[in-house]
Amino acid sequence: DIDIEEAHWLAEQKITHASMDGILEQGIGTVMQQVATWAGDRPVHVSYDIDAIDAQFAPGTGIQNAGGLTYREAEYIARKLGYLNPVAVDMVEVNPTRDVEGKTVRLAQELTMKLLGGEWNSYQDYLRSDAL
Repeated sequence: DIDIEEAHWLAEQKITHASMDGILEQGIGTVMQQVATWAGDRPVHVSYDIDAIDAQFAPGTGIQNAGGLTYREAEYIARKLGYLNPVAVDMVEVNPTRDVEGKTVRLAQELTMKLLGGEWNSYQDYLRSDAL
């Protein structure tokens, strides 16, 4: 989710990037194949902006995004990036004070685990809880 200023800066710096338009036009699978090609076998720093995800799934952020990434797309991106060579990962734009029932924080935990090559999901969390 790129605003006008970011788009200008990316163009000025000649930074290769993917956008929501690219995802809509080409599909998430094709875009992630392009990302893997761009990265090659080089070390990768992943900065995952939670506000790129639709507010239905990530309400706890500074700027809620209606029409952002779906849960499925967000999870797929994290999983695929985790297969690359991540040497640094940060999850940004999470604001727990604006969250609704911990949705965004739990999603950020899950995505971070997948970015690091691990697994986490709410079902596993439920099995470890006192809810049983």
